[in-house]
Amino acid sequence: MPIVSEKPLIEILSPEEQHDRFDINYYLPEFIDAEKSLESSSTPLTTLGEIMENDASYGVLPPSSCYLEDEGGILLIRSSNITNEGIDYEDAIRVPSEWLDSERARIKQNDILISIKGARAFFDMCVAPEESPEAIVNGSIFRFQCKEHVSPKFVVLWLLSKSIQSLVFRERTNLGISYISLDILKSIPFPDISYDEQLKIIGRYHSVLPMLSPQDSIIYAFNKKLSAITKKYNSLLSSECGVHPPKKSGKVIVLKPHIFSDRLDWKCYDPSYVGSQEALSSMYGEWTTISEISHLKNDYSKGEDPNEECKLLKIRLHGKGAALRDIVERRKISGPLTSVKEGQLVFSRIRCAQKGIAIVPHDLDGAFISKEYYAIEVDSNKYITQLLFRILISDRYVAFYKSVMTGGTTRYRLAVDDFLGLRLPKVTVEMQEKILAALIEIENEADAVRSEKEAYIQNCRKNEQRVLSNLLHLSEDKKFQSIQKRISEALQ
Repeated sequence: MPIVSEKPLIEILSPEEQHDRFDINYYLPEFIDAEKSLESSSTPLTTLGEIMENDASYGVLPPSSCYLEDEGGILLIRSSNITNEGIDYEDAIRVPSEWLDSERARIKQNDILISIKGARAFFDMCVAPEESPEAIVNGSIFRFQCKEHVSPKFVVLWLLSKSIQSLVFRERTNLGISYISLDILKSIPFPDISYDEQLKIIGRYHSVLPMLSPQDSIIYAFNKKLSAITKKYNSLLSSECGVHPPKKSGKVIVLKPHIFSDRLDWKCYDPSYVGSQEALSSMYGEWTTISEISHLKNDYSKGEDPNEECKLLKIRLHGKGAALRDIVERRKISGPLTSVKEGQLVFSRIRCAQKGIAIVPHDLDGAFISKEYYAIEVDSNKYITQLLFRILISDRYVAFYKSVMTGGTTRYRLAVDDFLGLRLPKVTVEMQEKILAALIEIENEADAVRSEKEAYIQNCRKNEQRVLSNLLHLSEDKKFQSIQKRISEALQ
């Protein structure tokens, strides 16, 4: 949820807008707007503390030494087990049953549970279901019961509204605390409206919720389009270059005895892996290799000037390109480096199986890489770098990397001989240009669909925030009808 808006360089606050705080971030426009919207509300306000029962409390902190590995005991619910959809009991850890004696931490029917520590503090909250296993909450969760005239579901809906989230975030962020204090929780404004009005707002919110949430059928239609475009892309690589997608692998691999070799590692037998250069190039009419169409940079050194500032390059995974990692003085870098030029192809020895491959952009010309990367200068008379990049990040080549990467730890690497020996489809440069143009056209088509899908999702989220920003309006017939109309128009 976007909460903080940009602060102007100069802003003058009236005396009534000023508090006993001097930190500038406390007066961000987002926070001031939230404060004004509540102060100007025609609905009378009380506080969250006024609608809590007396047993409101934080949970307990059983030591990790008492966690149970087997069945038995009771469940310990932590912040990671709380979402706006409910409590995840499946992944909860277990502690001895005697912790259930901690009455303040025991989860009861219709308890409101709020995460009050960590990055998701006050974002994750829910109402405990009517039927739940015996469980307690730990100290990162605040639990409380509402008084009789208050609906727990309305409380959660109100606390998730934009104004309340902004006010709490204001306090949490700028006091330098890692938790939401009891004083902050109890002082949260709460509308003093009847139980029937609360239920009316809940009902109307849920009536427009299907319009606010991304529709499964629409998301499915977008995904279906993207799947068809991906098939078209793979088909072009297959027909023009011979780069076929690898076979799919099932959860269980059954092998006949005559297929067994002296290899005991399972990936040797996984049909989704491409286990050799011969298998990689099996569908090529003719083939060449990386070593034949490019020059490998191998001039790594520790440099002469220890104060030289080095732009360090990093590769984004999944073929997302290169970016600046950091600018560091040479003396702070232990290993040797080499510089790369615009247009060269950089290949991660460790992350190639996650498509950690990129072409050096203009703004990173002269950047440095370590020996964990290969850098090659492609001969433009033999191969087009942009097409080579697309071939190297294809699923078939990824299946080959996974098969041949080796290492004594969890950090597997692709050996230089395997990299230089990578077999590529041998195609004329003129034909490469045509293939590349066709691939780029398909990529642009896919990007347009992804942008349309993302815009639809963002529009739904904006509408949801609009409703949550005007939650109390749902109880008024005319305003509710106006909200419905605006949502319908926005989604057309």
